[in-house]
Amino acid sequence: MDGRLTERAEKYFQTQDFTDLQVLSQIGWFDEYFLAEKGVAELIRKGRDYTLEDQRFVITLERELIGRFCPSMRRRQKRA
Repeated sequence: MDGRLTERAEKYFQTQDFTDLQVLSQIGWFDEYFLAEKGVAELIRKGRDYTLEDQRFVITLERELIGRFCPSMRRRQKRA
């Protein structure tokens, strides 16, 4: 990133803004099906002021979902 753009971003945005963006962008990649899950729905309702714990929750959930998805895809490939 251009140094000037970084300086401008730092001028207008606080650390919390970047944290919120990180959490919301990851939630945005979840399938609709998972948005109704208790923890995800709570984060969506919260809408801002996410914590490090919220970030960890999203990362953990992503890993869990990938862990469920990959074996399922392998089984389907073997059947095809």
